[in-house]
Amino acid sequence: MRTFGILLLAALIAVGGYIVWHNRMLEKEAERLRAQLAAQESEITVFLVKHTPVDFVLTPVTRKISGPATPQKALELLIEGPRPGEDLHPAVSPRTQVESLTITEGTALVSFSKALQEDYIGGAQNEANLVTAIVHTLIQFPEIERVQILIAGEVVETIGGHMAIDRPLSGM
Repeated sequence: MRTFGILLLAALIAVGGYIVWHNRMLEKEAERLRAQLAAQESEITVFLVKHTPVDFVLTPVTRKISGPATPQKALELLIEGPRPGEDLHPAVSPRTQVESLTITEGTALVSFSKALQEDYIGGAQNEANLVTAIVHTLIQFPEIERVQILIAGEVVETIGGHMAIDRPLSGM
């Protein structure tokens, strides 16, 4: 009986050692995959505004990023706006913050800070560009079909009185 106990203890120690070793190997592999993913380059399209002599035109702009393209990263780039030297203007105020973003059954529910509404400069075209830039930036992702824009977590009828945003919007 004593020999059986010693053999059982030795087997448990061996199994425990194997589990620890295997766990370390899995951690190393996970770290390698994370590094590989971070080194990967992706593209995201954001929508910025180009001023013409008679209009404000929403213009798609492709941004290269390291790592995977995500809806959250796309919104960050949209809010970041144009880069130096680009003859473009932001569609969304750079003071705006994304408070939350959830995706459920094809609908992206995105809550922006009050700056989205407070910094709105007026006009139907500007409001249309603002809303369309947000929607188009998000629906490029296959998991998103519709976008519900919230202000400080609340559904609002409109940002500036020209365009209804009180329901989910799709490619307009």
